[in-house]
Amino acid sequence: MKKQAFLTAAFLLVASVSACGTDTATDTAGATCSQKNLVDTRGKLDVRDPTKQDAKATPYLLDVSALTSGKTKDLIFTLANVAEASLAKPIAITGVDVVETDDAGVAVTSPQFQCVGPDGQDCAIAAFPVMVPEGFDAACAPSGSVNVLQSLTLRYTRPPSAKARHLKVSLHLTGDPDYANKTRDIFVDTSFGAPKLSCTPSVVDFGVVAEGAAPAPLALTCKNLGTAPVLIYELDLAGTWYGAIDVASQKLVVGTPVAWKAGQSVEAGGNLVMSVSLDADKATLKQAATLSITSNDPTAGTLKIPVRANSTGPCLQLAPTSADLGPVGLGQKGVQQVTLTNCGQEPLTITGATFQENASPGLTVTAPGGLCGTALPNATTPWVLQPKTACAVQVEYAPAGAGVTAAGTLQIDSDAGVTTVPVSATGVAVSCGSACFTMKVNNQLVGNSVVPQQTIQLDGSCSTAAPGQTVATWSWTLQNKPAGFYGSFAPAASGKVVTFVPKLAGTYTIKLDTADSAGAPGCQSKSVDLIVVPDDKLHVELTWTTAGDKDPTDTLGTDLDLHLAHQDAYKAKMPDADGNGEPDPWGNLCDCFVTNAVTDWGDASDSADNAVLALDDHDGWGPENININVPQVGYTYAIGVRYWYDKPTDEKGLVPIDPSTGKKYTSMGPSVPRVLVYLDASATPQYKLDGPAMSSGDMWCVGEVTWHTNAYVPCKGADAKGVLLTPYYPIYPSSLAGCK
Repeated sequence: MKKQAFLTAAFLLVASVSACGTDTATDTAGATCSQKNLVDTRGKLDVRDPTKQDAKATPYLLDVSALTSGKTKDLIFTLANVAEASLAKPIAITGVDVVETDDAGVAVTSPQFQCVGPDGQDCAIAAFPVMVPEGFDAACAPSGSVNVLQSLTLRYTRPPSAKARHLKVSLHLTGDPDYANKTRDIFVDTSFGAPKLSCTPSVVDFGVVAEGAAPAPLALTCKNLGTAPVLIYELDLAGTWYGAIDVASQKLVVGTPVAWKAGQSVEAGGNLVMSVSLDADKATLKQAATLSITSNDPTAGTLKIPVRANSTGPCLQLAPTSADLGPVGLGQKGVQQVTLTNCGQEPLTITGATFQENASPGLTVTAPGGLCGTALPNATTPWVLQPKTACAVQVEYAPAGAGVTAAGTLQIDSDAGVTTVPVSATGVAVSCGSACFTMKVNNQLVGNSVVPQQTIQLDGSCSTAAPGQTVATWSWTLQNKPAGFYGSFAPAASGKVVTFVPKLAGTYTIKLDTADSAGAPGCQSKSVDLIVVPDDKLHVELTWTTAGDKDPTDTLGTDLDLHLAHQDAYKAKMPDADGNGEPDPWGNLCDCFVTNAVTDWGDASDSADNAVLALDDHDGWGPENININVPQVGYTYAIGVRYWYDKPTDEKGLVPIDPSTGKKYTSMGPSVPRVLVYLDASATPQYKLDGPAMSSGDMWCVGEVTWHTNAYVPCKGADAKGVLLTPYYPIYPSSLAGCK
C-alpha cells in the first residue's frame, strides 16, 4: 500500500462541557458535586470495534466484493468513558476529521464513505453527547451527558465503478489527557476480497531433544487462503526460547519484535515460510514460547502459534470462544457457562476470571461449582487443572431495562497467558423462557471437552418457560461439526433428553431451542462448543467420501480400511507390491488393521505402546481410527489406506435393489479418503492428508510419522504430489507373518 498523504477536511462539533473542578455548582436539586474539591480528574476514552475488541491502530479491511452498486456496508464502532467514576472527568468529542484518499494517496472528490454520529446525522453536523462513566455523580455531570455506549458508524456505499479507498477518521476530544495533543484515529481500507491467514503446523514442537543431537530447523508455513492479500504487520516471540525464527531475511528472537509498517504481503494462494531453529548448545533445555502474528485478516486477529521443545507447554482451551446470552427478559438472568480445559500435558494454573473494566453494567462472572468449587480463582487461591481436566465459569446478565444491550470481555489469566471471550446480551421487556441443558457421560457431568466415541447425554430439563407456561418442545441442532461427520442426535433431534456420539475429533456446536405450551419460542437459545480431543499421544483418523453412496448414514456403502504399521513391520519381508524398492509394511503382525486390531508391540509388559483399532466402519464414510496411548520415542509409524470392498451389501450381506434403476446395485464407485493425524493429545490435527480417488483393491501408502520429533514424510516412491497408490493390491495372507 502506498503511503497516504492525508488532506484534512475538518468538521467542528461544538459541545458545552461543564468541568467538575473546585468551582462546580450544585445541580437543580441542590446537590453538591462530590468532585468539588478534586483537581486531578481525568476521563478515559474507550473505542471498541465491531467485534467489541479494542479498536486497533492498523487499518480495518472492509471487504466490499459482494456489494452491488448503491448498496451499503457499515462498520460500527462504540465510544465510552470508562474512567473510575469517583475520579472521572467528562469527555467531549469536539471535532471529527474525515479524510478519504485513493490508492495514490490523493484526496478524493467523490467520497464513498460517510461518517455517521450517534444521532444518525453526518459527523459534520452530528451531536456527540458528553460522556461520563457509569456511576458518575449526577451533580457533576454536564447537562445532556450520557453514561452509555455511543455509536460511530463508518458507512461505505459502492458506486457503479468502485476503486480502492483509504479512510482516516480522527476524533478530537477533551477530558482524556492521553489525547490532549493528538487525535484518536481509526483507519479503514476497502478490499474487493478477503484475506485469510492459516499457519501450519498449529504447534511447532521439536519434541524431546536427545543429548548430542542438533535438530534441524522446523518450517512454519503461513498461507493466504483468501482472495485478497494478507498483510502481516508484526511478529512477536514471547516466553523462553533459546533460538530464533528466520523470516523474510530477518531474525526474530524473544523480546525483539519484527514489524513491517506497510505490512509484509502474502498474495492470495501464496505462502510465507518461517524457519524455526534451536541453539545447538541449549537444545536439550525445556523451553516454550508463543509466536504472535498480527495481520489484516479480520477473522484471525492476532494469530498465536506455540513454539516448544522438551515440553508440552501450558495450554488452555475455552469453549465457547464467544458467548451471546441472547435476549434476556426483565427480572430474569441470562447465563452461559464457559469451560476452561487444560489441553496440555502439564498442570495449568489459572489465576483470574474477570470482566475487563469496560464491561456493561449487569454482566457478572461466577464459579458454578464442580471440580474447582464456588470461588473464582485469583493469584492467592488459583485453580490448578491437571491435564485433560476442565472447570467452568458462568457469565450472567441481568438487564437494567428493555432494549439495553450489553457487551464485555471475559478475561482468563493463567500461565498459558491472557485468554479472552467476547460476551454480549440484550434486555427485552417480556418475560420468556430460556433453553438450558447439561452434558453427561456415564451419568457424570462433563465440561466442554470429551474424547472421541463417548456417548454424550444431553438433558434439557433445566430449560424454563414464560410464567404460567411449561416447556413443550426441545429442538436440537448441530450448527458446526468437523468435516466429514454425518452423525446426529438419537433417538431424534427433539425431546427433552437425547444422546449424541461424536466419533470424529474436532469442535461440535450444539444448539438447543425451546417452545412453551402456548407455542411461543424461548427468547434465549443455548449453544455449547463441544471440543472432542483424543487422549492418546498418536491418534490416526480416516474418513472418506463416495459419490455413488447416496446416504452415508445407512447400511450400504464402501469399505476402506485404515492401517498403522510399526517400523519393525519392514522386518517381516513382505512383498514389494508398490514397487518402491523395499518390502511393504502391510499385512503382518506389526501392522494394525481390521485383521490385527490389537497389537503387541514394544515392551511386552506395557500395553501403552500397543496400537488399537478402536473404530472400524464397512458401510460408508467412516470414521476409522487407530490409537497408541504412548508411542515409542523416535520410532516411525507408516500409515496406509486399503479400499477393501465396493460392492454394497445390507446388514444381511445381500445386495439390495437400486430403486432408481430397479436392478441390483453393482458398485458405489471410487472413494476419496482423508487422514488426520493427531499428536500429543492435541485438539488440532498435526497433519491433514487428502488422498487420491481410490477404486476397489487399491492401496494408498499415506506416509510415515515419527514420534516424538513429530516429523512427517511421504512414503518412499511417492510422486511429486506425495502420493503412492498401488492398484489391485494383493490380498493379505490368512495367517499373518511375524515382524521381529
